[in-house]
Amino acid sequence: MPVRPLTAINATGCLVLAGLLALQWKHELDLRGVIDAKNRELDTVAEELAKEQSHSFSLQRDLDVLKDSLEATAEAARENAGILERRTETIESLKSDIAEAREQIAAWEQAVKERDKRIGTLDDELKATRQRLDEAIEKLKKAGAR
Repeated sequence: MPVRPLTAINATGCLVLAGLLALQWKHELDLRGVIDAKNRELDTVAEELAKEQSHSFSLQRDLDVLKDSLEATAEAARENAGILERRTETIESLKSDIAEAREQIAAWEQAVKERDKRIGTLDDELKATRQRLDEAIEKLKKAGAR
């Protein structure tokens, strides 16, 4: 084999290798672009995940506060129910006392009416007695004057 064909084969091999290197380099550049895009996408997703985790934490805290508030409200409702029950009992007791007081007032009014009648009757009797006494005094004066 002459030297020239060997050189041509060598040059062709070098060109093929250079072509393969260029293809490999182009392929690696394309992959690097894809990797960079995927890294940016990963960073974006990581940021969104961090935001969502923060939001989730905030919502969980709000939920805990709401649960505590609900429990406090339920406890207050139970206490208010007990207070309402006691006040209802007090109201019923007071209604009973008022009914008894009204009955007592009616009895006192009746007693006052009867007393007023007796006083009226006694007043009439006193007037009649005073009139008889005045008549008797007049008779005594007339008798003493004779």
